[in-house]
Amino acid sequence: MVIKYVAGDGTGDWDADGEYDQVPINQALRWAYENPGNEVHLTGPFTFDIYTTVLVGSNTTFSGDSDAILRLNDSCAWSSMVPVIGQIGGTGTVSKNIEIYGFQINCNESNLYGVGGRIHGKGYYNAIHIQGQKANKASGIDIHNLKIYNSMGDGARLVFCNDASVHDCELRNLEHCSVFCIDSTNLDMYNNTIQAITCSGIRYDNCRNGIVRNNTITDWTGTTNAPKKGEHGVQIGNEPAKYGHTALTSDIEI
Repeated sequence: MVIKYVAGDGTGDWDADGEYDQVPINQALRWAYENPGNEVHLTGPFTFDIYTTVLVGSNTTFSGDSDAILRLNDSCAWSSMVPVIGQIGGTGTVSKNIEIYGFQINCNESNLYGVGGRIHGKGYYNAIHIQGQKANKASGIDIHNLKIYNSMGDGARLVFCNDASVHDCELRNLEHCSVFCIDSTNLDMYNNTIQAITCSGIRYDNCRNGIVRNNTITDWTGTTNAPKKGEHGVQIGNEPAKYGHTALTSDIEI
């Protein structure tokens, strides 16, 4: 594996300067996608200010130092369901073997809440969104050792995924679900510290063969624009048929 660096001090293989930093990050991730099996690493301490989505592709490791922060710019007014970290090819791409770990994602809720009617629980600024296809799932998704905070939406949203895990993360003030899995299989969510608000800490809808283990889930009581108190710690269920998810939840262990 080759590791390429994105840094804010001029020492990286790609260099950021604190403005439009999604450009060098996406250039690096495109390189990793075109050269499978390699890693892109964000060097800290630095805040990478982004204006558009960061895109990761198959067979890529996207990592960073614990003091490297991916932060939405105050001017962002993205549409619903446009994530901070998405997929090369967009949702519905059958991505495989993606690992994301090590850094922080600050979705900047305090400055973006209410901009153009954007409020919590409506799909604004989900931190990570990976989505395959109903009959051909994305697979091999490993999200770990991240700090994700201050979003109006989800921390990790995994739809039509197989063999996916979110573990050893710190998730707080995420104003829908900290982890939300839909129509996915073979899931393992563990060792996360979650401060939930408005919906759920961990949620499985229409999922099969999933484990939820060794998580600490409490209410978020810090500063927020959303109503305080998490609605559910762990939520297990099925979405209404109108959303097209016909496989029913089964074999979930907590």
